[in-house]
This record gives sequence, structure tokens and C-alpha cells, in this order.
Amino acid sequence: MTPLVVVLFLTCTAIYSLNGIIGWAVVAVFLFVSMVFLLEFSYSPTFVSSFPNINDNVEDAVSQIAEKLEITYTIKSGIRVMEGKNDEHGLGLNMETKMTREWEPKIVAIVCNWCTYAGADLAGISRIQYPPNIRIIRVPCTGRINPFFVVKALQEGADGVLVSGCHPGECHYLTGNLSARRKFAMLKSFLSHIGIEADRTLFTWVSASEGERFAKVVKGATERVRALGPAQKLVKKVG
Repeated sequence: MTPLVVVLFLTCTAIYSLNGIIGWAVVAVFLFVSMVFLLEFSYSPTFVSSFPNINDNVEDAVSQIAEKLEITYTIKSGIRVMEGKNDEHGLGLNMETKMTREWEPKIVAIVCNWCTYAGADLAGISRIQYPPNIRIIRVPCTGRINPFFVVKALQEGADGVLVSGCHPGECHYLTGNLSARRKFAMLKSFLSHIGIEADRTLFTWVSASEGERFAKVVKGATERVRALGPAQKLVKKVG
């Protein structure tokens, strides 16, 4: 910044002291000299070497930063964990710092339009907190659910499936929920036979006025599936 200030000062002095063509000629010469000087300064090795040489590759950048701070990092179950060799930098790196988010289960919830979906809506209106791990699919009645819907969800990568409808005796289609319960019992037996954990699928009842119960059901299902870990069986893998 200092050379630039000097150039500007000299330029203003020349314009003030000289008139006409001579004054402007002096200004042009000063501007030319200043541009050459600044270009020479900016491309000098000393100036360029003052900046850190960080590559565009993120892994190289992380390695360089870790080396500077004397940090070692390892990969554990897809999570980069950084540990400090010492704490002389005052960064508190003796404790493990997770650089990426932990795995979270993805749960497909197939719910009845009249009861469970209304209960989920009530939970939202009432500001009742529950895990955001579910993806809701609304159907007119749980009796409409084909068991292969559940199998397809597991094939497509869902870690768990929740099916929820009206309480017995409250179905808007009289016996749709009872039919769904029978189908689901047979499906659970089939999934158990092929090695799918029982806690990956859940069938329950939630009415339109049970927003708090819906939140508890979602929390319970999420905790069960999280304890099992990512689904491996039935998942289609390409390549």
C-alpha cells in the first residue's frame, strides 16, 4: 500500500505544479512506472511464497492442516475422527471431534389418512417434537396396503417401515384396519423367516387426537432401528 500512496502523492503534486501538456505527460509517466513496479512486486517470489500452498483437493487440504496442527485423523465407520497429539495449541483436540454427521436411519411411515395422518398433523400444530427420520406416505386406509409395499421400501434402502392406522372399531371403512393387522402379522412372519430383524417393521394404532402418542411411536421406532444399524438385507445394489 505504501508505494501506491507515494505514486498518488507525486501524481497530485505534478498536476498541481504543472499545466497543460507537460503536466499530463508527467502524470502518464508516473502512472506507467507505478504499474510496472506493482506488477513486479506482486509476482516476486517473496510475495507469492507468503501465501499457503493449499490444493483444490479437499483431502490434501485436510492433511496439510492436520500436519500443521499436529493432528491425526482416522476413518471409523465412514466418520472422520480427529485426535490431537497434544493440546499445546489450546484447541481441546484430545477429545474426538466428529467431522461428519453420524448415520441416521431412514424410516418409511405408511399411515391412514383419517387417523394417524391427522394425529401427525396435530403433533405438528401442537409443536410436539419427534425425530425427523420418517417419510410419510398417506393412504386412504391401512387395509389398502399391500404387504409388498413394505418389502419394496426395504429393497429401495429404507432402514425401517412403520404402518399405523385407526384403533380397532374406529376405522372409517369398518374393518380395514383389522384386515391390515392380519396381513401385517403374516408379513412379519415372512420377514423373520428370511432373516429381517423384527424391529425393522412396526404396526401400531394412532387416532386423530393422539398427537403426543404419534410422537412417542416415532421416537420408539427410530430408537429401535438406530440400534439395529443400516439395513443390509433385501437392499438392491447396483454394480
